[in-house]
Amino acid sequence: MIRRGRSGSRVNLTAGWEAILEYGRVSVRMAPFDAVASLPACTIAGESGTATWDGWRISWSLGTPPALVPRVTDTAWFEPAVYTVRAWRPGDRIRPLGGTGSRLVVRCMQDVRLPASARAHWPVVVAEAGLVWVPQVCRSGEAIARNRAVCLRFARLGEAGAGTTVAQR
Repeated sequence: MIRRGRSGSRVNLTAGWEAILEYGRVSVRMAPFDAVASLPACTIAGESGTATWDGWRISWSLGTPPALVPRVTDTAWFEPAVYTVRAWRPGDRIRPLGGTGSRLVVRCMQDVRLPASARAHWPVVVAEAGLVWVPQVCRSGEAIARNRAVCLRFARLGEAGAGTTVAQR
């Protein structure tokens, strides 16, 4: 694994442990127990609220969006609508803000050097128009708010596996 130097290489060790080569560094950790498909989706609706999703704290509220919309951020402003937070899936595509066409989300994750071991538990935000945001990775040019907007904020709570809870006001 080390000689080949291919980022994302994995070697299963004994007793549920694995070694992973990510961006030139080897890490040893417990193999993940949750498959991507088993992570529940979380619906974001209403004027304000909070939720936890697999080790992330999500909060949202109505307000006025800033004049400049950043592409990589942990806070994003959207048109008021119903949004779904779910796990990233291989093959997901996004239309990056300020870009042309669409890109694979995994390429955006690689651009910000997100380790392969973290991707299965990374949230994406989906609207009716499709995938609109990957927190801390890439913002889409879709659902840009002009006046009144829903502000979504994501923050890590700790390790993955925290489940999903929602509280709306």
